[in-house]
Amino acid sequence: GFNVLVGDQGNNKTLDGWIEKSGGNFDVIIDDGGHHNCQIMASFVKLWPTLKPGGLYFIEDMQVGKWRGFRRYSTSVCDASTFTFSDTVREWLDDV
Repeated sequence: GFNVLVGDQGNNKTLDGWIEKSGGNFDVIIDDGGHHNCQIMASFVKLWPTLKPGGLYFIEDMQVGKWRGFRRYSTSVCDASTFTFSDTVREWLDDV
C-alpha cells in the first residue's frame, strides 16, 4: 500500500512519527516536500535507513536548492546559508 505522510520534514520528531506510523521498510520513498536543503537532508538521514535493499529513493525538485529563496530553512545540524543537498550528493558520488 501507499503511505502519504504530511508534516515538517525537517523535524526529527515528525520523521520518527512517520516511520513509527508507517512501519518503515519502504520499497519506494518519494521526497516531494518543502524542497529546502536542510529539510531534504533531515528526511534523507532518517528515511534512507528505512528503505528496503534495492528500494528506490526519489527527491523532487533538487534544483531549487540552489535558489536563494530555498536557502532559508535551517535545523540545529544544518546551516541553510552554506549547505546545498545537491552538492553533497555530488561529493558522495565523487567518492564512489
